[in-house]
Formats: sequence, structure tokens, C-alpha cells
Amino acid sequence: MPALYDVILAPNLNGDYISDAAGALIGDIGVLGSANIGDTGGMFEAVHGTAPKYAGKNVANPTGMIKAGTLMLEFIGWAEAKALIDTALDRAVSAKKVTQDIARFMNVEPLGTKEFADAVIAFIKE
Repeated sequence: MPALYDVILAPNLNGDYISDAAGALIGDIGVLGSANIGDTGGMFEAVHGTAPKYAGKNVANPTGMIKAGTLMLEFIGWAEAKALIDTALDRAVSAKKVTQDIARFMNVEPLGTKEFADAVIAFIKE
């Protein structure tokens, strides 16, 4: 039962399997952030890595990197900022303001990377 766990500690390969399965459950690995936390610091990144073929084309989904940023905010104790961004992301998806990777499942016109980020920022400001 996933609700019983806040943290799963696994070897790299098994952790990769778990994170990929989690991504599949929500429909897209591109929306997952990741945190590697040690005793004196942390490193935060999108789960999916990079996609150089999409660089500069305004089609990539930045949610994974945004979620990595919210994990960092949580790590440094900025829970209110994290919650604000998480809520804005939820509102953007609920309003069907999504990038092409998600839009195809919602049968809506996709936003570009910049337009999606602008929509999230607008929800933060509300």
C-alpha cells in the first residue's frame, strides 16, 4: 500500500524500476521529480533525464523539473512555496492546460513549454 511509505530506499536499478512504474501509473514519466538526499545536502532533477532532440522546440513538458524544484523547496524548509507551486500545477492540469505529451490523452490542444510555464505562473499569481 503506497500510502504507508514516505520514502523508498532501493539500489539504483531497482529504484529505476520503481520510479518508471510510478510514472506509468500516472501516464507519463515526464512529470516526475527526483531527489537524492544525503546527510549534508541534496541533488534534485527530473526523473526522465534530458531530451536534446526537443531542445529549443517549445514542446517539452517541464513538469518533471518543476517537481524537482518543489522537492528542493521542501528540503530547504520552504513548504509554503512548494504547496503554492504544487497547487498551480494541479490547477493547470485540471484546466487542461498541458503540453503535447499529456494533451493527447485529454483530447485538447497542447501548449508549448513556455505557454505551459506561463499558465502555471498565472495560477501561482491568483
